[in-house]
Amino acid sequence: MRILVVEDNPALADGLVTVLRSAGYAVDHAGDCEAALDIVGAERIDLVILDLNLPDRDGLEFLKATRRSKEAPIVLVLSAPSGCGKTTILNQVLHMLPGLVFSVSHTTRAPRPGERNGIDYHFVDDATFLRMRDQQPPGFLEWAEVHGNMYGTSVEEVERQQQAGLDVVLDIDVQGAGQVRDQTAPVTIFIAPPSLEELERRLRGRGSEAEAAVALRLANAREELVCADTYEYLIINDRLEDAVESLKGIIIAERSRHRRNPDGQPMRWHC
Repeated sequence: MRILVVEDNPALADGLVTVLRSAGYAVDHAGDCEAALDIVGAERIDLVILDLNLPDRDGLEFLKATRRSKEAPIVLVLSAPSGCGKTTILNQVLHMLPGLVFSVSHTTRAPRPGERNGIDYHFVDDATFLRMRDQQPPGFLEWAEVHGNMYGTSVEEVERQQQAGLDVVLDIDVQGAGQVRDQTAPVTIFIAPPSLEELERRLRGRGSEAEAAVALRLANAREELVCADTYEYLIINDRLEDAVESLKGIIIAERSRHRRNPDGQPMRWHC
């Protein structure tokens, strides 16, 4: 494993480099963002230990720059209020674009009719979920409690998919999106209804939830819609076909910024 230490404090950097090398790791050091980007551009780096307060740029800017300059798989965060058609849109795009996978979340809620364990969700009990949440290092990239149930994205599952060279979609709420932003630089996409009135019509049209559940989902939707402007992309699901094409186009555009083909494979130049 090759590790890059990005730290402008010489004493702290020397200590980290010494300890890591004594443990058998190959280690590079950069004192600022520009030097770190040069190393990342020239070497295959497996792990970065990053100081967020660098002299030339914020550490998060380094993460964004590496995300957009390397052939690394993309992490996409997709959020929407309940009833906006997010799952339907995503499922269609997953069938259209090779190299794109859905990260199956863990949840403590009971399976709905037709849902399959390991396909739609990893269904676990409260004790298992809390053990994963509280272990060190944490077992979840993000987690949140929604409508009385807990949901979380497994670190192990996301890393496994990325190591296979796949672009990963995280279907998570606004709470989880904020946690992921704090740790990495995902592509963030928010799907919204054309209006709250239309969202209410869709929720009631399901005919599967009590009045109290519908009211709770509408109240949560109002809070989530306030967060829409914190996302990089906004899709209004007025017509399903248009929303599907919008999401597909966003992913293709982001792959182009990564110098990747629309089929998810890195570009290979033969000169």
